[in-house]
Amino acid sequence: MNSVGMAIAEDHLASRFNREGYDIINHYTYAICSDGDLMEGASNEAASIAGHLKLGKLIWFYDDNHITIEGNTKIAYSDNVLERRNKNEGSE
Repeated sequence: MNSVGMAIAEDHLASRFNREGYDIINHYTYAICSDGDLMEGASNEAASIAGHLKLGKLIWFYDDNHITIEGNTKIAYSDNVLERRNKNEGSE
């Protein structure tokens, strides 16, 4: 997802240009994503690298709207998002 690239850029620029008392680069990156977005494998890979790089200023809002390009999520998506999240949090 583009938001991860933006958060990586923010982190890189902050480490390069910020000095003590001069936080030139200091912002958050927000994204709104829904079922259809998170069904894509690339979004899981993007979330994985964001966690690995500890991009703490990246915030995703998840809209569980049950809509995909195919129609209702029941057609092509059966992941339990909360269960997956809880498993990932427990593995740290």
